Parts: sequence; C-alpha cells; structure tokens
Amino acid sequence: MYPPGGIGYESLEISDWLINYQGGFVRRGLAGELLWRLYQLHPYPVATVIMIIYFISVMLIITLLVWLFRRNGWSLYLLPFPLFLYVSLERGFMLGKRDYIQLLLAFVVFWEFRNYLIESALKKRIIHVVVLWCLTVLMLLLHEGIFFAVFPFLVLYTFVRYRESWKNFLRKTVLLWWPAGMILCMIVAFHGHEQTGQTIWHSWYPCFNAYPLSVALPALGEGLQWIGGSFAKGVYNSLDCSWRLNFLGPLPVWPFNVYMLACIYYLVTRMNTLRMGWYALKPIDHVQLSNIVLLQFVFILPLLGIIACDMCRFVPYWCVTSCFLYGLFPERKGIPSFIDRLSMRLQEGIDNSRLLCSPWAYFIVLITLPLCFSSASPNGMFPFIPNDLKHRLVEMLIG
Repeated sequence: MYPPGGIGYESLEISDWLINYQGGFVRRGLAGELLWRLYQLHPYPVATVIMIIYFISVMLIITLLVWLFRRNGWSLYLLPFPLFLYVSLERGFMLGKRDYIQLLLAFVVFWEFRNYLIESALKKRIIHVVVLWCLTVLMLLLHEGIFFAVFPFLVLYTFVRYRESWKNFLRKTVLLWWPAGMILCMIVAFHGHEQTGQTIWHSWYPCFNAYPLSVALPALGEGLQWIGGSFAKGVYNSLDCSWRLNFLGPLPVWPFNVYMLACIYYLVTRMNTLRMGWYALKPIDHVQLSNIVLLQFVFILPLLGIIACDMCRFVPYWCVTSCFLYGLFPERKGIPSFIDRLSMRLQEGIDNSRLLCSPWAYFIVLITLPLCFSSASPNGMFPFIPNDLKHRLVEMLIG
C-alpha cells in the first residue's frame, strides 16, 4: 500500500490533490472535490488513484511533446531533460502535482484558440468559444498558477488580431475570457484560511483510516498548509527558497540562477543544434522562437514570485508553453518591437559565436545545467547521475 519512495497522505505530492470544497469554495479544490465525491460513492485507495492519474498525465505529455517535435521537425534531444520533465532520482518519484495535466489543457486551449481565429463558419466559432470557456474554467479551478502561462499571451494575441478597433478588441476579450476572469476573481477572493485546511483534512479521515499509509498522520498535510497564504508570504517564501540560498559552500545562489535562466533561453531557442530523431529536422525561425520565449518568461515570472517557489514548476511551464505557442503561432507578427529587436540582437550574437553554434558546447551546457527543485544547485547537473554519488564526488573535490 505504500507509494514509491514512502510518500504518504501528508506529503506535498498527495495532500495537494486532497484540497476540496468541504470547507467552502477554495482555490485548487476541484480535483480534490471530485476525488472526495467518488470516495463517498465507493471507497478506494485515493493515494494510489492520484499516482495513477499523475503517471498517466506524464505519459500523455511525453506523447504530446514527441508528436509536436516530430510535426515541426525539432530535435528530440531536449525532451528527456528537466527543462521539460522534472525528474528527481534522489526521491525516486517524478515531482510535479497537477502540472502536466495543466500543460495538456494549455495545449488544447491554444489549439482551440487558433481554430477559433481561422474558422469562418459562425456555428463552429460558437462551438470553439464554448470549448474555450469550459477549458479555461477547468484549468483555473484545478490550479490558478496556469493563468500566467496561458492568458497573458492569449490576450496579447487577441489584441494583435483586433487592434484596429479598441471596441472590437474589448468585445472579443470579454467574449472569450469572461468566464476565466470571473473564476480568477473568485479564487482571489476565496483563498481560504487555516480553519478551511483543517476542515478539508478532517473530511479525508475515513479514507486515512480505511487505507493507512503511515503509523501517525500530522495535524495537517503539507499541501494544505498553504491555504490562506498571503501575497507577501508567497513573495517572501519564493525569495527564501529560490534566491537566498547558497549554491556551493559560501557562494550565493542568485548569480547561478541568472546563469541557468540564460542557458535555458539558449538551449530552447537553439534546440536543433543537436540532431536527434529518425526524421528530417526543419529550419527554425530563431528570432520568432526567441520572441515567444522572452514573452513567456515575462508572463510566467510572477508564478515564481507569488504562487510557486520552485524552479521545477516555473521552468517546464516556461519551456513547454513556449514550444506549444511557437508550434501553433509561428508567424512573426504583433510582437512588441523592443522584444523583436532584443531577440534579433541575441540571436545575431549566437550566430556570430562559433562556440555557441557548436554541438559540443550545446551538449555541455545541457548536461551541466544546474536546474534543481527550488533553485540552481550542483545536484541539478548531470541529471541522470544519482545525487548521493554527486555528493561523494563534491566531497572528494573540496575535501
């Protein structure tokens, strides 16, 4: 009955899924409410079902990414690395709660939005609008963090499409995104409090007793401890977990975070540098891909500072949605001029560097990328080597 790695109900991976509406409406409660309702109909091992759902979502996102990369002629070399799928060999468990479900939904939203733009028949456009309403509401009720990865770009693209008339732009924006805006306001208003978390935790006691995973449970699961957290608490926690740590010994982590983010930009915008795949690779418009990567970085950055304190969520959201958007909206139009100029300069600099255009340099940057759970760390380098072995090697080098 024990999940891999000994993860129980109190763990973040499981308890985050247990948030429901038994203490009233609260953010992230839809998945837990559905699981709780199903348990009332017929008892079942909830933790096992959560893990099954999680691993199915992982397999689906891998399948989607492979299809997308093959369809667009991109090299598959990046996919096994933490930029797209964060894997912790140290815990023996693929971290990430509802993130891969959210990314799957994000792709469908982008796809439906593109179909809405190119469709001319009124009935089909109405169907696309209704589907967009349902999907965006579902996404936000599952986890509000996906807002930053999806909606800013969609609103920007709506503006680009209808910018000839502000009235038309506002009408289309309200038509397409009013349900998502309403749900977002509800999430901000009803973010819960400590008593809400206690009520939710107690509602699962029949399941805890029927399918025990540990000898003693804490007073509250880790995933429920964040209910009711303030904006200031989120910012402070992000700074404390991601930017105020040490990288190695007395070295502060923040310069390595900046280096890591710059490396990720280089790796994604130049992803065909290493040729891997059983199909012909196609040319990439590096400037347009850079435009999208830079825009998504700006749009998703509040996720790291307000809602999440972990790089292993921010980076896959950033990289995966950037590839989704470039694959579905490859044309270079409507990009702010300063972003386009910056991309041109950055890509010209890479083109003029023999080192950065070298496959060997690309490979070395990729395998030494210090991406770890909450910030840059030596543990993130050489991701397929167990961390205990890395620790021994570091101890041998620094004594």
